[in-house]
Amino acid sequence: MSTDDKRRTAPASDGSTPSRGASSAEDGFDALYADIARGLVHQTYLLTGQRRLAFESVEWAFHHAWEHWPEVAADPDPVVWLRTAAYDYALSPWHRLRPSRKNPDLPVTDATHQALLDLAPPHRRALLLCDGLGFSLDHAAREMQSSTPAATSRLLNARTHIAQRLPGPDDPSAVRQRLHALTDAVSIATVPHARSVRTSSEERTRLQTRTVFAAIGTLLFTIAVAMILTPGH
Repeated sequence: MSTDDKRRTAPASDGSTPSRGASSAEDGFDALYADIARGLVHQTYLLTGQRRLAFESVEWAFHHAWEHWPEVAADPDPVVWLRTAAYDYALSPWHRLRPSRKNPDLPVTDATHQALLDLAPPHRRALLLCDGLGFSLDHAAREMQSSTPAATSRLLNARTHIAQRLPGPDDPSAVRQRLHALTDAVSIATVPHARSVRTSSEERTRLQTRTVFAAIGTLLFTIAVAMILTPGH
């Protein structure tokens, strides 16, 4: 995947997306997956410093997208939809309670990446969107579902703190260049095939449906037994 392909996270000027001209839902999903999955894994890893969580977050985002594909396909920018889903999942505080956190990933060796991870998650996200991916503050605010002043405050604080943590001159443009280079690094991630992601999503949906029906059946059976055994019924 080229750098331009990975960084192309907004629709074309005519509003088209990689999935818009697909002949079927499967083709549209597969095209979008092939276009952005590896880059999104790389971004999520930069955001969290955890490789396993990055893969899991992106796979979860695409599972969720396939379950709601008509909505995602009709979105003006499905890439934003998926990136927001992956980032939200990756930064969820509930991951701290998982047993897998007892087996951390290999330590981060890049100084810029470590400085990014030292920031609070909202500041980290604002910095990655604006200085890593090159989005405007208004765009970043929409993705983070915050006001533009709040996004501005996060970004300015993030720039100040990361500049203090990095060696060399305290130059904002130099910091932005380092973040650009970090984001542009070619990902070596090997992601699952799009078809396997769709299949596992469909299997999960069927399992959830069966679980719901089983729970409803158990509840109705319990109510029926209780009514039969109730004196005077």
